[in-house]
Amino acid sequence: MSYRTIGSIVCLCIVAVILHYPLLQDISHKTFYANHDDVRFFLMVIAWSYQALSNDVGSWFHAPLFFPYPYALTYSETLIGETLLGLGPYFLTGNIILTYNCILLFSVALSGIATFLLVRALVQDQKAAFLCGLAVLSPPEHFSELAHIQSLQLQWVPFSLYFLVGYIRQGRAGSLVGLVISLAMLAYSNLYFSVFFFISMLGFGPLLIIIDRSWCDQRRFFGLILSIIALGLILTPLIYSHIEAANQIDYEKELTEIESLSADLIDYFCSTSWLYFEWSGHNMITEGHFPGVMIAIFGVVGLITLLRGGWRKDKLVFAFYVGLIGSGLITFLLSLGPVITWAGKPLGNLPFHIFYTYIPGLSAIRALSRFGHFTYIFVVVLAGLGFSALFSVSMFKKRSMVWKIAITAFLAFIIMIETFSPIHLATYEAPPEPNPELMHFLSEALEDSGVLHLPVYEFMPQNSIYEWWSIFHWQPIIFAHSSNYPRAIVDLAEQMKYFPSHQSIAALQASFPVKYVVLHQGLMHQPLFERMQRMIGEFPALSHIHSFDQDHVYGLSRIGRGTELLRLIPVQQLGPDGVQASLRLIAPLESAHYCMKVAVPHRVLLSSSLDDQNNYSLDFKVAQQDLVMLYEKREPLSLKFTLETSFTMPEKGLDRLSEKELEQLPFRIDVVSQPMRQDGFREALISINGHTLRTEQRGLLLAVISPETGQIVRYQVFDTHADRSASTRMVEFLDKLEPGGMVAGAVCDEASALLTAEASQCLRQLGLLIALEDYYRYGLAFIAWPRQDGWNAKSAHGSERVTISLGPPIQHFQFELTAFTTDPS
Repeated sequence: MSYRTIGSIVCLCIVAVILHYPLLQDISHKTFYANHDDVRFFLMVIAWSYQALSNDVGSWFHAPLFFPYPYALTYSETLIGETLLGLGPYFLTGNIILTYNCILLFSVALSGIATFLLVRALVQDQKAAFLCGLAVLSPPEHFSELAHIQSLQLQWVPFSLYFLVGYIRQGRAGSLVGLVISLAMLAYSNLYFSVFFFISMLGFGPLLIIIDRSWCDQRRFFGLILSIIALGLILTPLIYSHIEAANQIDYEKELTEIESLSADLIDYFCSTSWLYFEWSGHNMITEGHFPGVMIAIFGVVGLITLLRGGWRKDKLVFAFYVGLIGSGLITFLLSLGPVITWAGKPLGNLPFHIFYTYIPGLSAIRALSRFGHFTYIFVVVLAGLGFSALFSVSMFKKRSMVWKIAITAFLAFIIMIETFSPIHLATYEAPPEPNPELMHFLSEALEDSGVLHLPVYEFMPQNSIYEWWSIFHWQPIIFAHSSNYPRAIVDLAEQMKYFPSHQSIAALQASFPVKYVVLHQGLMHQPLFERMQRMIGEFPALSHIHSFDQDHVYGLSRIGRGTELLRLIPVQQLGPDGVQASLRLIAPLESAHYCMKVAVPHRVLLSSSLDDQNNYSLDFKVAQQDLVMLYEKREPLSLKFTLETSFTMPEKGLDRLSEKELEQLPFRIDVVSQPMRQDGFREALISINGHTLRTEQRGLLLAVISPETGQIVRYQVFDTHADRSASTRMVEFLDKLEPGGMVAGAVCDEASALLTAEASQCLRQLGLLIALEDYYRYGLAFIAWPRQDGWNAKSAHGSERVTISLGPPIQHFQFELTAFTTDPS
């Protein structure tokens, strides 16, 4: 390797570090987006890999998540390639955050170095190769991927191509080994990137053979076959683990979900670079794929050079570039997904379903927009041919060395400012510190003492805080963040909303070997914590062990079974006396009518009015044998109590009421919007007379309310932050408003980034004067009702929690519930 090559590589490494300069401020304790759900998850996965390497390699794929399910590491990216990349820093320091930051820097630097080596091998031009290396150090989508370290592992793509070029040209075994290692590292670093690469290379080999047969000798073919066999053996543990995990989870995604995370044509005219960000503001913080004017121009120059007969000079180079152009077109088209769109508007369908059906693994991948990362790499390599053409013209060659250096430096400067991501805007922080006393207690507990952390977040990624804390004790935990979840875990999370209850405890005892339940008071609303503490005393299976400041540890014994009346009741858990319940409505409204219904699936057992004649109460009893007859024994039995309410409306109708008169209606609506807090908590809540619709799913929660019954007719959450199709679906939702209906809405976390002008106009037609698209990560709560001359709305917004209410205060609209069954034991 020449001194010039070494100098170029060193220079690329220095630039890579400079581009990510915030990491140097506190590289051992802070990183980009350390409180992002994915970053916490990735820190835990990498830490677990080192734990497995140090203690038990056989447990590597069995991360202590979703206990007791095996192969939990394969529910998302395993990050084994990233782990191997950071071996040195970790075993020198033992600091997982420093190691994570080093992996990030290594990945960026290696991407530039690999592209430099590939372009140099193809065009034999050091300056052109260096410019291409610079362009890949901080590509257009880099800013949006800072929280996804698995998506920064593109270095293995140019490395694979570089070693392939070397092997075909020289036939050396070292190049073949490099090719196998690069492909294996790509798969172990980001499995769906390896699927992308496989798809993009489908026509590459045949093109090489058709255009240049000179390299097709028996020895090289035999070497390639051996490398394929070796690669298959290396990937066997990874593939086997995913196959085994598929028995527990469903990797396959619906086409509608894939469509929502596909690229838009406009993405290829957008960039997240510093230059374009300054021009266009926060709307550029999306997955832009525009390579920059300079790379685009020289990409076209490279294409023209190729078409004008560049193949005569070197058929292998010509074949490689034709293959890369074909691969770039494939990745571009596949990035658009099932439907081609422009700024969210569908233009036509693409034959993606063919690939979805016949290519293994593709149906498990959601974010097809990341195919665009590969398109960018291929465009940069093509631009290398254009740079080489510039440097080889006689006009350039005749210039003095000073001029040559000046022109190269100018091109490098333009490329840098067109690709440099606005790193200074990325949140640079430390992940939340756990309670050291609690962590010490758990680490000293018996091995495999399953831990249930509460609260359990409905939006599963927020449970990543428990993943991060688990690296301090390594006891298996139940709830965590991943790309996929076992169905039983999702069902259990629903039950944990009502913990402690007979059913939630019975579910834990039946299927989840939990030894400790930890209540994190600091992560809960105080009323919720007080309710939990008050009710825990009613359950003998739970015993208080120790409190560490605001973290309270309870032991869960493996005895006792029970049920909770209003939730799922497995038949085998019913006592011999069946179910008995007494319900009473406290402080009912005089102008309201109440009806209580008791039902099992597909059949109503009882429908009874609640009024002053029965003291607004209901006694209910059903024997076990009657319940078993109502529903098949092999399926779970849901016994549901529903309170239906209706009101006497004013004769002149809702649209003729003034706001003051509206406040006197016999129902109350409360709407709460909570944007993302520092601790990761977020929610949207719509409550009518105390009956609450709540979500932690990101986006805008909309509910249509019937003023005659005071009930929610329909509702939906629209993720107008990340889902490109959400605005279209929201417009359709609002277009179907029931006559006379009211609308309530609340933002959970963020809902402005991908809100279209059409969707914003629909909200303004409801009387909402706040331009939601102008308020990134703001809370918004509103209630809208029809008027004769349009709509009127009551709203509030802000960067913190906001609440809006309509109607008289109702303090005691609730019903008491007492339910019990006899313990079958």
